[in-house]
Amino acid sequence: AGTDGGGAVRIEGKNKKIFNTTNGLPANHVLAFESDNEGRLWIGTYGGGVCVMNADSIEEYYSAGQGLSNQYVCDLMQPCEGGMWIATSGGGAFHYNGRGFDMYGTGHGLSNDVVLSLLEDRNRNIWMATYGGGLSVFTAPAFQYFSEEQGLPSNVIRAVLRDNQGTLWLGSSGGGLISAGNNWNIYTTAQGLPVNFVLAGAVDKQGTVWFGTSGGGICTVAGNKFSYLTKKEGLPGNYILSLEPDPRSGVWFGTYGGNVGHISGDSLWVYGQNDGLKGIMVNAICALPGGEVLIGTESGLFSFKANKIERYSSVFPADLAVNAIEYDGSSVWIG
Repeated sequence: AGTDGGGAVRIEGKNKKIFNTTNGLPANHVLAFESDNEGRLWIGTYGGGVCVMNADSIEEYYSAGQGLSNQYVCDLMQPCEGGMWIATSGGGAFHYNGRGFDMYGTGHGLSNDVVLSLLEDRNRNIWMATYGGGLSVFTAPAFQYFSEEQGLPSNVIRAVLRDNQGTLWLGSSGGGLISAGNNWNIYTTAQGLPVNFVLAGAVDKQGTVWFGTSGGGICTVAGNKFSYLTKKEGLPGNYILSLEPDPRSGVWFGTYGGNVGHISGDSLWVYGQNDGLKGIMVNAICALPGGEVLIGTESGLFSFKANKIERYSSVFPADLAVNAIEYDGSSVWIG
């Protein structure tokens, strides 16, 4: 989870603790969290590199002095083999191997040094979505990359996810959807996609793959057929900023326009300003196992529970934007 300048907050039961530069966090702009195999939490900051937390204390810092030459962290991902992959804005990708960092940039075969997100496939290849360079795939020790020159419909990849069959789905800006399994397929408005700009993706408990678009609402795909929901079918808006699987059924979605909703089967529930939600950009949603749903907007953090939305005013001031929310199995992290 990450905020625009407010550090990170951990919520565990009724206990809340704020971490920022006054008590050890290297920077207050937090964009990524990832737990490692030892139960420690890695926090990626935008401008301060990475720190590693164990319980209530920060035990490691990684920045230029430790080999992380770019401190603008966009994503963190622990691979099956251990260690940690770090995506940066302008510095390429780094792999922490337990002893130090291996750096991978355009000079090593990476298609672009602005890496937005990371994903590991079933064969332990590392997929890197870039802003401007399409997609890079790292199969040690070399890269393979796919861009518009190789037939990719767009060089800006916004969303990367893996479905229950192992197929990877890539959402692009302007080029629609790409599925990468045994075969590669491209889906645009010509194949039934409502628009070609895909901002978010999620796989629900039943295995349905959902995509949120910029201007075309929400769509699902089964085989080569798309189903979609737009304002015409009852959505509060067609610009979908966030998607989150519900632990029981379906997905939660957040819109540009200040609404959050839940889709399950043929049912649709929508909540917004009249229900207590504030802000126009629903940047993050986290559905917890007990039924509570946390919602982050540019106007703070909100809780949906028992059909009621309340502000977490004791955790975040109203003017602090929440970018993402993460549940690690015991604590909720908001940044």
